[in-house]
Amino acid sequence: MAWRLWALGTKTGIRRTLGVFWIIDGLLKFQPGLANRGQEAYSFAMTAMGTPVPVARAILQVGRLLVAHPGLWWGLGVVELLIGIALVAGRASRMVLAVSALWALCIWVLGEGFEGLSAGSASILTGFPGAALLYAVLAVLLWPTARAEAGSVAAAGPLGRAGAKGVWALLWLSAAVVQLRSQGGPALSTAHCSWRPERNRPSSPAWTEPCWAG
Repeated sequence: MAWRLWALGTKTGIRRTLGVFWIIDGLLKFQPGLANRGQEAYSFAMTAMGTPVPVARAILQVGRLLVAHPGLWWGLGVVELLIGIALVAGRASRMVLAVSALWALCIWVLGEGFEGLSAGSASILTGFPGAALLYAVLAVLLWPTARAEAGSVAAAGPLGRAGAKGVWALLWLSAAVVQLRSQGGPALSTAHCSWRPERNRPSSPAWTEPCWAG
């Protein structure tokens, strides 16, 4: 019975798995020392690089707020915990899925800067297309419809089987195109490598410090 409730092949299982990921993201916001590290400003400055001016200003403003008011990290964590718990519990699924998608898109834009897409530094080695964007896509695919769930989860979703396949194909193709472009530009060259420990260190959990050392 427990496996049936959590089986990844069911809409309930996928929704609850998404909820677990949100809960993990929320708990990470409560790490000791995270809210007191001024180097987060550097991380937001790097995220804003190359994005459109209005987006860059918004990213920098968010960074300034979090640096000036570290307690806001806990507020963000509470929001993500509530989203995750609601998804796992299955309460008010339409509203929660909408909030999940919108929150994920805000993170993808303001927290990840389109995962470097507009800056030309995107790469699958640095996380493109970004977990937040995948969260938003899953929320859309899980949206309740009047279709019977006789087939797959995708077939019962708002985009249908063909639409869902098209979305995933677009994500994979865009990742391939981005990676091919990065091989010919400075994004992954030896002189301007975007996969550098010092670039990822400021926004990483404290317990990953040994991974960035020497």
